[in-house]
This record gives sequence, C-alpha cells and structure tokens, in this order.
Amino acid sequence: MRVADILQGSMIVPKMRSRNKWDAIEELVDHLVEAHEIRILDRREVLDVVCTRERMRSTGLDNRVALPHGRSPNIEDVIGVLGVSVAGIPFESTDGQDAQLICLLVFPESQSRDHLQVLSDMARTLSNGDFRNRLIAAAAAGGAESLWKEVQSAAGWGLRLSDG
Repeated sequence: MRVADILQGSMIVPKMRSRNKWDAIEELVDHLVEAHEIRILDRREVLDVVCTRERMRSTGLDNRVALPHGRSPNIEDVIGVLGVSVAGIPFESTDGQDAQLICLLVFPESQSRDHLQVLSDMARTLSNGDFRNRLIAAAAAGGAESLWKEVQSAAGWGLRLSDG
C-alpha cells in the first residue's frame, strides 16, 4: 500500500477553517463523511476513537505536523484525510509549533501492528522540509491537491507502506 493509496486527491482539505485541534479533528472526520469514506452512522464513533487517542497523548509532532488517528471496528481499510492550515492550529506539538499539516488516519481495529508503520511513513513524508513547505505554499494558493498528486508520482515519494 502506498501513501497515495490512502490520501486520494479528494482527501485533501487545502484551507482548514478550524482554530483548535478538537475542531480540526471534527472538520476532518466530517470531510470523510462528506467524501463517503465513512458512513454518517459511524461519524460519532470515529470521532470518539480519534479524540480518545488524542486525549491519551497529543499527536502533534515536530515540524508543524499532526497525525491524529484511531482504530475503529467499523472501518475495513485504512482511510485518511490531509488538512492544511496556513495559519497553523495549536496541537500541543513536541516542538511547540502550531500544526499546518494535519493528517487524520483511521485504521481497522483488526490492524494492530501495521498501523504503526503507516504512521511512521506518513510522519516521515510530511516532515520533509522541502515537501512540507511546498505543500503549505500550494495550499495558500489553492493547489494542494495537484501538488500532492505530483509529489506522490515523483520518484522517491511513492512510499510503500506495509502490506497486511
């Protein structure tokens, strides 16, 4: 599985409206519902598992990246959505910087160990300074979706994630 397989073009929110991490998580879960990646009936459960995980320990990483995530019994395959906030959203990151790239991932509950590899690969991809800065600049100009497709197809960025 490649990163591009998880984050399809429609799974990018180039201009997030949220100003705090809880609203950001809800905004991204709502995008998954609107894109028919999760059923409206599962919205509350997915929101709960992601927020429960976030309360245990913040998923704000260094380099203006956050990876809120959770595991759900109602999800069959890994799903994700990438939100971009040019202004940044406080996410209690380890380096104190506001997150500008927020990638929400939901894993099947049955996927107990492979999700760690996916999280690691996604963090590495989004933490690359050149890529991150280009993605944020494209979002400011309204072109995050086309940049994501371009970079994913370029050599070295089509990361393979653990099959499983």
